[in-house]
Order: sequence, then structure tokens, then C-alpha cells
Amino acid sequence: MATAARHVRLCYSKMVVIRQTHAPVAELGAHGITVNAILPGLTRDAGSAANLLAEAFGSGRARQFVSHPEVPDDLTGTLATLQEWARALRSVAGRW
Repeated sequence: MATAARHVRLCYSKMVVIRQTHAPVAELGAHGITVNAILPGLTRDAGSAANLLAEAFGSGRARQFVSHPEVPDDLTGTLATLQEWARALRSVAGRW
């Protein structure tokens, strides 16, 4: 598949996640309820390394705040924290 077509789908899918995060915020924010999402940048894993040119990682790194290419392990702490918050909220909600 052409690289441009993959890029379009990636951009579209990221915009869907952004909008699906903003929509509940607009509705629930007035009640003090926050919405969290993980929206990683270009993450170097086996699939992306096999399907993207090496230059993609270099140009992406130039726009990042961290100096190393993002890898899946960079996201696990954030995901674990959000999962823990979700578990805590479910246990509190079950008491009401």
C-alpha cells in the first residue's frame, strides 16, 4: 500500500480519537468529570519499522519533546495509571 494512503488513514484515526475525547469533555466538564486519552505520536515497533521509511522516524523525532523515538514501553506507565484510575472509579461508583 502506498505510504501516502497509510499516512491519511493514520491522520484520520488520530483525529477520530481527538474528537471522541473532546465530545464527552464538552458534555461532562461542567460536572467536574474529566476525560483522558492516550494519543501517542509515531511509535517505533516491529510493524511501523517494517512499513515506514527510516526518515519518518527522524523527522518525527525533530517535532517531539523527547530526544528518542517513542517505543511501546514509553506508553505503558500512562496506560497503567489510567487503568488504575478506571478501576478505582468503578469501585467507588458501585457503592453509590
